[in-house]
Amino acid sequence: MMENAIEVSGVRVSFGGHAVLRGADCTVERGSIVTFLGRNGCGKSTLLRVITGNLKPDAGRVVINGRPLPSYRPGELARTAAFLPQIHETPKDMTVLELAACGRYPYQHWWSGVSPRDRAVVGDALRRTHTYHLKDRTAASLSGGERQRVWIAMALAQEPDILILDEPTTYLDICHQLEVLELVSRLNREEGLTVVMVLHDIGQACRYSTKLCLLEDGIITQSGAPLDVMSPAVIARAFGVDAEVELRGGRPGVVIRGLCRKE
Repeated sequence: MMENAIEVSGVRVSFGGHAVLRGADCTVERGSIVTFLGRNGCGKSTLLRVITGNLKPDAGRVVINGRPLPSYRPGELARTAAFLPQIHETPKDMTVLELAACGRYPYQHWWSGVSPRDRAVVGDALRRTHTYHLKDRTAASLSGGERQRVWIAMALAQEPDILILDEPTTYLDICHQLEVLELVSRLNREEGLTVVMVLHDIGQACRYSTKLCLLEDGIITQSGAPLDVMSPAVIARAFGVDAEVELRGGRPGVVIRGLCRKE
């Protein structure tokens, strides 16, 4: 039986009297790729903020690697789970090597500098993301896809067991979207890294995920393998679009036909 890296139970969050999460429950199995899907405003990013400890829920519980989330110290949590938010500003004059090295902060102390171990880990993270050849360039000068891979390198420099990505393909063209998702898939497949993502593209979520969690109005209504979750009826209800679901290479391929007709 596969162990759970993350367990979420009964999570509730409200802002200004508006319930964003109304009792979310899910599990993330170790070594899996789990993607949260749903319309804008359904609570996907809020749930990620709760899981990463950036937002305290009104109710509910999060367990990471068998320990309640509040029992982790900030630096300890950063060594366990690396979080890459949807929006991050790239410092104008920082090189790729300097940006990736920021991932070593959970291991450093104010009285110590960069150690040989830090340098080795950062170099390895850049090689694993195929960005080592860019190390002396400024991060701001890179293409969107290159920059996103460098941010992932920074997250990998934290040496986490879990990588959490909030819409990692936002603002990227289709080629760079697939480049980033192929990288994430390879890290999961070859290194056993557990990945949790928020994606908007249903087809990409089906292609690259082990498990889908569909959020509707603050609750996870569907959870399971892509083939078990995605159907024309589910897509119509959750997203308001007419779609066909076809089996492609053992995974469902989704073709959007248009908006659902209103009777």
